Amino acid sequence: MRNISNIDLLIFDIDGTLLKSDTANFKTIKKVLSDLNIPFSFNKKDFISCIGKSSENFYKNILPDNRKLQWEVVRNNARKEYYLFLLKYGKLYPGIKNTLMILRNRKYKLVLYSNCSIEYLNTVFSIFKIDKYFDYIECTQENNLSKSQIIKKILNKFSTQNAVVIGDRLIDIEAAKQNNISSICVLYGFGENETKEADMTINKFTELLDIFDRRNIIFEKIVEEIIKYKSNNKAFVIGISGIDTSGKTIFAKLLENMQNT
Repeated sequence: MRNISNIDLLIFDIDGTLLKSDTANFKTIKKVLSDLNIPFSFNKKDFISCIGKSSENFYKNILPDNRKLQWEVVRNNARKEYYLFLLKYGKLYPGIKNTLMILRNRKYKLVLYSNCSIEYLNTVFSIFKIDKYFDYIECTQENNLSKSQIIKKILNKFSTQNAVVIGDRLIDIEAAKQNNISSICVLYGFGENETKEADMTINKFTELLDIFDRRNIIFEKIVEEIIKYKSNNKAFVIGISGIDTSGKTIFAKLLENMQNT
C-alpha cells in the first residue's frame, strides 16, 4: 500500500460500504418480479452476491433464462419502487456521516463512485443526505464508464495518484489495481471472501479515522527521533511542554499508542 501520509483522495463505493441496502433491494426486486409474473428463485445470500455488478449484468443474473431479455423492463420498474423500500429498509452503516465529516475537516478530498443508476443515486441522496460530504460524485450510467474508467477520470480530475479506493467488492479492488492506487476493503459489506486481494481491510467504517489521521505524520517523525537516540539498556525520558489545557495529556497518549504500534 502507498504511504498513508501521502494519500489525499478517498474514493468510496456506496452499497455495502456506506449503505446497507441488501434488504431494500431484495424486497424491491421480489415485488417487481411478482408484479410481472416472473419467478424469482434467488435466496437472499445469492441475491447479495449479485449486488455491485453493472446494471445489465445484475438484472440478467437474477432473471430466469427465458426472461433475461426483459431485464430493462425489470430495471425500469425497480427504479420506480426503490424509494419506498430504501426509505423503510435501507440504512447507513454506523458512523458514516460523522466519519465523512471529520475526514473532510482533515482536508481529505472525498469522492463517491458507483455502478448504480443516476435515479438510484438521487434516491439515496434524497433519503440519507450524504451528497454534501463529497467533492465529486459519478456513477457508471452517466457516461457508460466502468468503475476502473471512472477512477481514472477521477484521478485526472484531481491530478493525483495519492488515492485509495474504499469498497466491499472485488470489482473495487481490481479497479484500484488497474489504476495503480491502493484499496481498503470493508469486512462488513457484501463481498465476503472477495476482500483477500485488498491492501488493507477494516471491520468498522470509523476505523478510517485512525488510518487517515494527519497527526500520525508528526508522531512518526518523533518516534524516528526517539529510536535514533534511545539506547536499549537505558531509560529514555521524553518531556512534553505546553500551556495549561493545550492538550499535553492527549498528545502523550497518542504518542504512546504510536510507539506501541
